[in-house]
Amino acid sequence: MDYRVEELAQMAELSVDTIRYYQKLGLLEPPAKQGRTAVYGDAHRARLDEIVRLSEDGFTLAQIGRLTEHPDDVLLGALRADDDELLDRRELASRSTIDKELVDLAIDAGLIRSRGTEGEQFGLDAVTMLEAASTILASGLPLDDLIAIAVEHAGHVENVVDNAIDTFSRHLRAGTDPAVAVSQLVPAVSELVAQHFRHTLVDRASARLQSAETTR
Repeated sequence: MDYRVEELAQMAELSVDTIRYYQKLGLLEPPAKQGRTAVYGDAHRARLDEIVRLSEDGFTLAQIGRLTEHPDDVLLGALRADDDELLDRRELASRSTIDKELVDLAIDAGLIRSRGTEGEQFGLDAVTMLEAASTILASGLPLDDLIAIAVEHAGHVENVVDNAIDTFSRHLRAGTDPAVAVSQLVPAVSELVAQHFRHTLVDRASARLQSAETTR
C-alpha cells in the first residue's frame, strides 16, 4: 500500500519532521516518486515501527544506524534479538563475563537498575554497560575512581532529566498525547546528549594532552 508522508506520520504516531530527520540520518530509505509526490510503502512503515521500538529499548539513533549498516554487530545484535530477556544477578555476571562482586557493586551503587516488577531483573543493556566498564578497567583506571565518576555522572544526569521532564510538561501543546510526544522526543534528546558528551570528552581530553605536551 502507498502512503503520503502525512499518512505515514499519522500511522507511526510521529511527526513529518521526525520521518524526514530519520531519512537524513540514513535510518529510513527515501520514498519513491510518483510525479512530484513522495510515496512511502509498507516497508517504510515497518521500519519506522522498528526504529521506535529500538529507541524505546534504549538504543541511540547512532546504534540503530550501526545495526542497519552492520547487522553482524555481536553486542547490538544480541540486544536486538533478545531485548525482552531479563536476567538475575547471577545470569548478568555470567553473560557479561565479569566478577559477580563487580556486578554487585554496580547494582548497589545504582549504576545498573532492575527492570523487574517482582524481584531483581536486568535487561541486556546492563550487559553492554558492564562490558564497557570492563574495557575501561582494563585500561588501568582504578575501580574506586571509576565508580566515583560514574556515581557523580548519574547524579548529574538525574537532575538534568528531571529538569527536562519539567520543561516538556510545561510546554507540550494542549491536546498533545504525552506518549506520542515522548516517542518523538526521547530518541532525539538521547542522541543530542550522547553526541554532546562524546564531543565534549574528545575536545577536553585533546586540550589536556596538548597542554601537557607544551609544559614538558
